[in-house]
Amino acid sequence: MKLNIKTKLYQTNYILILICFLSIVTSWLISYFDYVNMVNNGYINKKSISFRLEEMNKPFNPNLSGYILMQYDNERLSPKYVYINGDVKLPPIIKNNNFNIDKDIDSHAAIVGASASIESIPNGYTITGTFDTSHSYRLSSDIWLLSRIEELHLDKGHYFIFTSPSSSPEDKLSALMNGNPYEVLSMQNYGTYSLASNSLFQNILWALYLFFLLIALAHTINGHRKDGKLITVLYYSGFSTYRLIWIMIKLRLFSFMLISIFLVISCVLLNRYIYSLWDTSWLLYSFCFIGFQSLSIIIASISTSCQYSVKKEGHRF
Repeated sequence: MKLNIKTKLYQTNYILILICFLSIVTSWLISYFDYVNMVNNGYINKKSISFRLEEMNKPFNPNLSGYILMQYDNERLSPKYVYINGDVKLPPIIKNNNFNIDKDIDSHAAIVGASASIESIPNGYTITGTFDTSHSYRLSSDIWLLSRIEELHLDKGHYFIFTSPSSSPEDKLSALMNGNPYEVLSMQNYGTYSLASNSLFQNILWALYLFFLLIALAHTINGHRKDGKLITVLYYSGFSTYRLIWIMIKLRLFSFMLISIFLVISCVLLNRYIYSLWDTSWLLYSFCFIGFQSLSIIIASISTSCQYSVKKEGHRF
């Protein structure tokens, strides 16, 4: 009988694990389409900050990492001076044989779009890569001049766009500015952006994510209710309420969390070594699902065990 009980509960967990896997895939797709929009908009996303800087009283903070800063002249069409600091994902690039991002920044390298006007590249810069972004009009016509943040001078332009995978890009930008006053601008000042493109499909994915949350919750509640009679029998057979709670949590929660975390780790490795995204927002969504479901299992286990073990002040035989 004990073996049958465990088999039944573990089978229930497999259903929840399947739902968890689908929610992780949905979370990844949400972040994936955010990244697609970012590439299509010239490597600028909804968290990017556009600002104007009129004067520099002190140098930028050189110790900050994990961002891309674009500097440009809003008055005329010109290449962007791009400052890359830290391990951030670059847009798709067809690299030359001698492409090396760390060395290229020091050697004044340029990355160009397929239809860019390379005549506007200043003397001293060498083309080391081409944007492989046929669906992005902006990157296809863009020119990035890779530079170090220590080389930033306002004669190259007073307008900037700051992008970071950080969850708080505003705080990171403030730390980078090192006390220099700046004016935040609307992204529309830089042109017409479709930063919310693919919104319909993304809304569908969000609805699907919430649907999986509700399905998992309903499945958990229904599964615990079905175990009510079994809990009552075990209680009358000598099991204490606390022991029943522990049994329910152990059989339902531990295997779910173990396999769910294994799924997340597998997805993290795939994301890192096979196809990475700009940030790890999808990972946060995945852990939110696992945390919500784990909490619902704990609450349902406690509630069901208490309800069916001391129901109507029942007494053991």
